[in-house]
Amino acid sequence: MNGIGAHEIIIETPEHAQRLEALPESQVEKVLWSYRDRILDLERDERLRYVLILKNQGWAAGSALNHTHSQIIATPVIPKLVKEKLDGAKSYYDYKERCIFCDMIRQELADTARVVEETRHFIVFTPFAPRFPFEVWIYPKKHSCAYADISKEEIMDLSRSLRNTLQRIGNVLDNPPYNYMLYTAPNRVPRRGHWHTLNDDFHWHLEIMPRLTRVAGFEWGSGFYINPTPPEDAAKHLRNAKL
Repeated sequence: MNGIGAHEIIIETPEHAQRLEALPESQVEKVLWSYRDRILDLERDERLRYVLILKNQGWAAGSALNHTHSQIIATPVIPKLVKEKLDGAKSYYDYKERCIFCDMIRQELADTARVVEETRHFIVFTPFAPRFPFEVWIYPKKHSCAYADISKEEIMDLSRSLRNTLQRIGNVLDNPPYNYMLYTAPNRVPRRGHWHTLNDDFHWHLEIMPRLTRVAGFEWGSGFYINPTPPEDAAKHLRNAKL
């Protein structure tokens, strides 16, 4: 395999060291539009299989630049973690003939204990088995496998949800370092090994992980994570946070 890929930086604001959650909603919206536009452009290159959007906020989260930014990394293979998500989603769909993520959303909305915020288009919640304290996921309520298919109204709603969630985390946890990753469908150019049920079984989403604990030998050696904060408690604190 040739070393083909792309690595791009999204500069989120001309103001130095201003955190994303401190920006106006209109500016966050522009950042989210830039994600969509870059995914669409990079997917025109058939050599690229996957486009990962990520943000490292703070030195402890792996950021090497003080100026607030996001990163886009396109790879010629589907990353191992993403492939595991895709395989799991497909296995569930083959068994249930339903999207596992849509089932998760229905369950969280019915239970509400882990729901942080619900908007017209999105649900923000702490997952049932989080790897890290105050880990938060944002899902579109309407089934969609690809972030690039997002509408203008959904972008506006997502900008509010993302900004609110990061502000809640900042207010409750005193502006911790964090990572977030946007998981979307692989490049949907038909090819051998393509997921033929991808449009039905996968659901794009964004995962936010405050960096409050350290990944040490047990985690690296076992693949298990120690989380001292129940997700229901984390959701309650975040729901009650002032915006």
